[in-house]
Amino acid sequence: MVNVTKGLSGPDTLQGLQTRFAQGHQLPDMVPSRLLRDLLFEQANDKNSSTFREGVTADLAGYEQNPDKLGYDVLHHNVEIKPQNYPMDGRKRPRLSGGGNFTDFTWDRHHKYLEDNVTMLVSGFVNGQISYILKFPYELLTKRIEAQLYEQCTVRGNRYCRGASFSFLHYGEESEVVFFAGHRHEPYIQKRLFRHLTGGS
Repeated sequence: MVNVTKGLSGPDTLQGLQTRFAQGHQLPDMVPSRLLRDLLFEQANDKNSSTFREGVTADLAGYEQNPDKLGYDVLHHNVEIKPQNYPMDGRKRPRLSGGGNFTDFTWDRHHKYLEDNVTMLVSGFVNGQISYILKFPYELLTKRIEAQLYEQCTVRGNRYCRGASFSFLHYGEESEVVFFAGHRHEPYIQKRLFRHLTGGS
C-alpha cells in the first residue's frame, strides 16, 4: 500500500489547494483562509458535480485529471474515477461502500472498457475530505455489469442501463489500496471495506 501524503500538483495551483483541503492540511498563509476554505468545502460536497473529488483522486493517485467531459477521467490513460462522498449533514445514510455507478451504460461501452483495459479508481470522502482510494481493473466488474445490462437492455429492451452500480463486494480484495487516511473515518466506512483498507487488522 502507498499512503500518499502529497499529490502531483503544487500548493500554488487550484488542484494543489483542493488536494491539501481534501487531506485536511493547512492552507497557505497568503490565501484568505476562511473564504477559500468555505469555497473548497462547497466544491468538495457538491451533490451535483464530482469534479472536485475526481480531481483530488486523480492527483493523489499520480494522474492528471482530464478537463474535458469526453473520454476517460485522466489524461493519457484509460482510467475511470468513481468517488463517493459522505456529507456530515445530520442525515442518516449508508456507510461508504467502495461503490460507484455508470450512468446510461450500454453493451458497446462495456465492451469498449474491456478492450481498452480500463483501470478503476474508486475513492471515498467524508464531508469532502479524502478517506481512501482503491485501484483495480474494470474487468473485475464484468459479472456485475453484465447482469445489469442483460436485465435492462436485453430483457427489457432498453437502449441503455440508466445506472449500472457496483460496490466493494464486486471486486473486493483484488483491489490495491493507493491511499488511506487512517482510522479517523472508520464509522463511515463499511466494515468489510475497512478491514481491507487496514490490511485485515
